[in-house]
Amino acid sequence: MNLSLSQVRLALGYFYHVTSNFFGPKGWAKIGYQKTTYGLPQNSTARTGDVSYSGLFLGIGGDLPVRDDYGLILDADFGVFGSGTEDAGYFGTSTGGSSVSFFAGGYAWLDPKLKFQVGIDFKSNSVDFVSGGSISNKSFALAPSLLFYF
Repeated sequence: MNLSLSQVRLALGYFYHVTSNFFGPKGWAKIGYQKTTYGLPQNSTARTGDVSYSGLFLGIGGDLPVRDDYGLILDADFGVFGSGTEDAGYFGTSTGGSSVSFFAGGYAWLDPKLKFQVGIDFKSNSVDFVSGGSISNKSFALAPSLLFYF
């Protein structure tokens, strides 16, 4: 069985620097819009197919440097005013959706402009339908990244 996950997000937020050092501890708050789609094979017996979730989200997070070039990152986003659709039409009209996502990880500065980051990314989305049905999708991912700052 093949499963795909795609997500598009647009957010605005505010950084709060705890110290005057740009690379020091900081926290953030954000608000945004997201659309998440889980691609599942269409199967009428198992009642599976593509499912999409969309809506606003509120988020908070923080960056805590631990030693010279190492640190920890925590980030949490909570969906508000969500909705969803399932393309196969097995459950009918959606009455609402919910989402939550967490990221916990660490990083190491390899160079003044180059950072390696890795963490666990958890996403959970659910949508309820008029028919009384509900669909819930959860995913865990190991998320390594290499970030270059201009």
